[in-house]
Amino acid sequence: MRQRFRKMPDATRRSIMAGPIGRYGVRAGRLVMLMVESSRESMDAIERDKILNARAMSPERKLRAGLELFELNRALILATLKSQNPQADAATLNALFLERLAKIRQLEAAQ
Repeated sequence: MRQRFRKMPDATRRSIMAGPIGRYGVRAGRLVMLMVESSRESMDAIERDKILNARAMSPERKLRAGLELFELNRALILATLKSQNPQADAATLNALFLERLAKIRQLEAAQ
């Protein structure tokens, strides 16, 4: 059984026993969580559920989800550009956004 060690925050030390994804122990005087392969299986199950949910969506819902995702990414990129260029006006931010979008598309095409 493969195990990985991860430091636990001080606040969780009081109520620690065995959890659904591993067990806890002490290593070098620090409280750690021993991760086991079952956590990988849990992650795989979550990924499978995401895929099944996506397959069950109607084409209209898939399109709406794609547009929502694009809008979220657009807002994130614009917020980043605005924080990097606090004096920029809307037209400058829009031009920077289009440049960033072109770079992203170029990187995706190269892969």
